[in-house]
Amino acid sequence: MKAREVAGLLHAPVSTVEDWARRGVLPSVKVGRRRLYIRQQVEAALLSDSQAVPRR
Repeated sequence: MKAREVAGLLHAPVSTVEDWARRGVLPSVKVGRRRLYIRQQVEAALLSDSQAVPRR
C-alpha cells in the first residue's frame, strides 16, 4: 500500500502516516525512494496498539 491508502484507512493525514513510518510507529518497507506499507503488518500494529491502551 502507498501512504495515501494507509492514510485513508486510518483517517489520518498522509504527512502523519509518513512521520509514523519514519519513527517506526507503523511498519513499512523502503523500495528505492518509495516507502510501501504491507496491509497485514499495518493492521497488526494497530491491533497491538489498541489492545495496549486501556479504554474507559
